[in-house]
Amino acid sequence: IGSAIGMVSTLLSLVLIPLIAAYLTVDFRKFVNALQILVPRPVLPAVQRVTREVNQVLKDFVRGQLLVAMALGAMYTAGLLIVRAPLALVIGPLAGLFSLVPYLGFVLGFGTSALLTFLEYQDLWHVMGVLITFVVAQNVDGLFLTPRLLGKRVGLHPVWILVALLLGGELFGLPGMVVAVPVAAALRVVVQHSV
Repeated sequence: IGSAIGMVSTLLSLVLIPLIAAYLTVDFRKFVNALQILVPRPVLPAVQRVTREVNQVLKDFVRGQLLVAMALGAMYTAGLLIVRAPLALVIGPLAGLFSLVPYLGFVLGFGTSALLTFLEYQDLWHVMGVLITFVVAQNVDGLFLTPRLLGKRVGLHPVWILVALLLGGELFGLPGMVVAVPVAAALRVVVQHSV
């Protein structure tokens, strides 16, 4: 029962996070104006400068995540086409898109692709090709794409990105991993200005 409750709460979080983000996007100006009223006037310029920098870092993070997702989708699709996996042109891009949530693209893409490939060819050699495709793409992502694209865009060293992902996952599970890097980047800006 505990694991079912945990799974339901994770799924609920995955639904609520985009919903809250959509509402904040629509009412962002009202939200900012309401918060500005609460800030004392002498420190308002400093607070505005910090929030502008945090906003820029978060925009850069989203752009970097989309670039990583597109690159992963291209790698998955190319590998699956080489292996001649069924529905490679559908599964590859979808696995790249789902990779916006850490490990979700890998799990769904590999699971679906391996199952369909096994059902199509009835051997393990093609399934091994699918596994190699996903493992190589994940290694390229972990070693090169994410640290370099996201690290440069958010101003974090690759080690800090890995630490943020580990801490976010350990403390808050899957939702923590989703928001770990943008929170760490925002904290970097705030700490930099504080120091």
